[in-house]
Order: sequence, then structure tokens, then C-alpha cells
Amino acid sequence: MVVADRRLPLLSGELSRLRVDIVGLSETRRPGSGETSSGGYTYYWSGVSNGHRKRGVAIGISSILQPSVVEVTPVDERIMRVRMKHTLGFMSLVAVYAPTEVHETEEKEMFYAKLDSVLDHCPPRDTLIVLGDFNATTGTVRDGYELCVGPRGSGTRNTNSSLLLNFARSRRLRIASSWYQRPELHRWT
Repeated sequence: MVVADRRLPLLSGELSRLRVDIVGLSETRRPGSGETSSGGYTYYWSGVSNGHRKRGVAIGISSILQPSVVEVTPVDERIMRVRMKHTLGFMSLVAVYAPTEVHETEEKEMFYAKLDSVLDHCPPRDTLIVLGDFNATTGTVRDGYELCVGPRGSGTRNTNSSLLLNFARSRRLRIASSWYQRPELHRWT
């Protein structure tokens, strides 16, 4: 999602072409929170409330799935949640945009503490999907993280990597991109 709504039809067209029904977006740069529809998709966003246009997250849902949305919870410019009904129960989608490596450790720890709090409020029987930009790589060594990192990890670990991996392990989450073989170019997009 971008600042100008005139770009949403382009995004929606590309998502439709790729047959993507749910997408998590970061750096949306929209103030406040809200929703808008364009080209067969509804976009829910959560941004900075003071009017500055930086950061921001969003979740886009295709018109086919949009009637399944039962709850939208904007948290802040880095986290939001959308809850949906599906054939086996409910699903909680949590979109994130983690601080980059250059941010202070305290800000990163506050982000993960808030993310933990948001996940604590997800009903325990919901299927949980956390998507977005964690500004981290998994690395290729799986020692201690075999349940959350697959055999296709990439990059060199740094502070953000440790925070992500410890979070994933504590929540029993799998980092999807590390489980599937993909061209190296696509690992960095």
C-alpha cells in the first residue's frame, strides 16, 4: 500500500494476476487506521496516529474472502491483526513491520513485547499467521531452531535474526520462507 489511492488499482491488479487472496504490506505510510477498497480487494491499515507518514502496516483481502473478516484490530504503525472465519474455525492474521538493525535494542525489544501481547489476545484455537517484514534473516545454521527454521534458510544472522528466531521458537511458529527452495533472488525480495 502506498500513500496515494491512485496506486491501489495497480497493486490490486498485480495481486489478482498472481492469484493472491491475502497479502501483508509494510511501509504503507498511511496516517491513522482505516479501510479502503480497490480493484476487488479491501485494504485494512494501521499507521501513525499523529499524522506523520512513515512506517505503517496493512492487510489486503480479496473480495472473495472479505466477507469472512470478522474483526480488524489496528495496534500501531508496526502491528495490526485481522481475524477471519474459515471452514475449520477462525484465523488470526497479524501484519508486522519490525524495526531495522540500526534501531536501538530497546525499541526492538518493545516491538517484540507488543507483538507477544497481540498474539496473547488471539484466541488459542485460531490458526495463527504472522506476516510482514521482520528485517531479519534466518541464517543457514538450524542448531536450536530446527522446528522453526527449515533447511532453506539464508543470509548471515545479526541481532534482528536472534530476536526473530527466539520469537518464532517461543511461539512455535515456522518461518515459511526457510522451508521451500527458491531462487536466491527471491529470498531477498
